[in-house]
Amino acid sequence: MNWIKSNYPTLIAFVFATLLVIGYFNTRFDERVFLGILGIMATMYLGTLRTRMEHDKLFKELFTDFNTKYDNQLNDLLNDLRANPERDLEPEETQMIFDYFNLCAEEYLWRKKGRIPSDVWEAWKAGIQSNLEIPQVRELFNKEAKDKKQEYLIMD
Repeated sequence: MNWIKSNYPTLIAFVFATLLVIGYFNTRFDERVFLGILGIMATMYLGTLRTRMEHDKLFKELFTDFNTKYDNQLNDLLNDLRANPERDLEPEETQMIFDYFNLCAEEYLWRKKGRIPSDVWEAWKAGIQSNLEIPQVRELFNKEAKDKKQEYLIMD
């Protein structure tokens, strides 16, 4: 089923081209009409492929950008906080957590715009939810949610 989903433009174009050729040979309609319809189909097919390639390129850029923002320093901080739930945050660490919330908001925005595939979003969402279980992160998140009613604080 995945193969069909990922190749549906090609399959649809093939079916229509086959029907067009069968119709041409069975009814003998004008060659110009046949070539015109074939040209329209080719244009639509190539346009669909180009749109999908641009979507994939944008996703790759977003994915790379998000992974760059979620750097080793942030990952190390979150792991340290998970291991030491009583530890106080330094001011720069607090800022890193707020930057992380902004990253989550950006990821959520792109998900809502349909630019992040479901499987990727589900993995990121699970990571976000796991990080929100860290007491220091949860405390800052709750404070942010109370102070600002921002959309990213409500993830579907």
